[in-house]
Amino acid sequence: MAHAHHLDRRRPQLSENDESSASESFDSTSSEDYQTSAMDYSLDAHQDSDESMLGRWPRRLLHVDRERDIFTSYKWEPGNIYGGIKEPKYNVISYTWGRYKLPDGTRPDVHALNIGGVTWAIPRIDPENHFSVADFRAAIKTVCSTRELPDREDVQFVWLDVACIDQENYEVKMLEVGRQGVIFQHAESAFVWLASSHLENFQVVMGELWDAFQMAPVSDLPVDTEHVRLMEKWLQNWLEKSSRNVRYILEKEPWFTSLWTLQEAYLRPFAVMLARDGRAIPRQKKGWSPGVENLRSLAIATAGVAGACERSIALGCNGNDRARLLINRIQQTGLRDVVQGNPFLLYKAASFRQVYDELDRVYGIMQVFGFKLGASKPRGTSENPNGHRFSFHRKRLKLSDLELELSQSILKTYPVQSHLSIFT
Repeated sequence: MAHAHHLDRRRPQLSENDESSASESFDSTSSEDYQTSAMDYSLDAHQDSDESMLGRWPRRLLHVDRERDIFTSYKWEPGNIYGGIKEPKYNVISYTWGRYKLPDGTRPDVHALNIGGVTWAIPRIDPENHFSVADFRAAIKTVCSTRELPDREDVQFVWLDVACIDQENYEVKMLEVGRQGVIFQHAESAFVWLASSHLENFQVVMGELWDAFQMAPVSDLPVDTEHVRLMEKWLQNWLEKSSRNVRYILEKEPWFTSLWTLQEAYLRPFAVMLARDGRAIPRQKKGWSPGVENLRSLAIATAGVAGACERSIALGCNGNDRARLLINRIQQTGLRDVVQGNPFLLYKAASFRQVYDELDRVYGIMQVFGFKLGASKPRGTSENPNGHRFSFHRKRLKLSDLELELSQSILKTYPVQSHLSIFT
């Protein structure tokens, strides 16, 4: 609908086809849960020897029989075969659970997800503070029957960390941690499970942030009193709502505070969003065809709100203190950096995220740079700076050693970009 006066223009409504490029208008496990307790630190030469044969394929995939409600984890076999099926399409799910794992010996009434074919204990999750087994099963089934795009296919296999990574074998676990990028990038579709958010609650968050982004005055208006008036009107109508919704994201939904999920968001920004009960969150944007919400829509909306707040500060509008606070909160979500697709910006955002294990400060972000560091590197021989070769032994390193290795790898691989970035 055309506006009566050019000064009252607002940001053009995005269509479904525009969404993937919308971030250009801005200034451009899951997995927190690879725990290290009670693990087998023994070295098994076979685990490294199969790296080249695996190629892009995971060591395991979870087969989901939705009709019989049976979940079975199958090992990779030569020829990329899982449970007798050659090179099956699979989906991935990004979620968080490490903070909510029940200690052994507590809550005997709470059972773990029943998965066949595994030799390790599946973690039990506190259903009062996070999700139940019924929620978990429902989410996994939705992942099999829902698609990122209409031309994708339903699948029978899912890559799920607790079912596909041996939680008690450090050797296997770390090798697979080093392959998260290739596993996520080659999945048919990806999903973000917001396991602490009820569907109706997150629909409100998503809807109001999107509306705030769409209703902001466009950035190319003349810098005059009319522009200031429009921006102050936008602040009056949308600043408090946007602040409330970003606060919900940071305080009520743990997915947005895990470091591992930040990496996974970068790897699959178009991931479909699921609510706590496992249902895909329906898309409710005006003028859009029916569908499901994805992570990029949320990232675009929050980035757009931050951009509007920055313009209000530049124009000297009233309420700028609250606008600055909202910008800082949006920065903490990391969503703006997901939109921009810059791994160096994402690395800065990683400092706001929580980890279960301090080493995840490196292991949980290294794949955005394409690195396999520390214990995630396949074993073999390595060369030190003095030119001497030494055998590699997979062991638990100190955080300072990992950070040094990450810094050296960034400088070597990205010599120009690394000098243009400031890390704090």
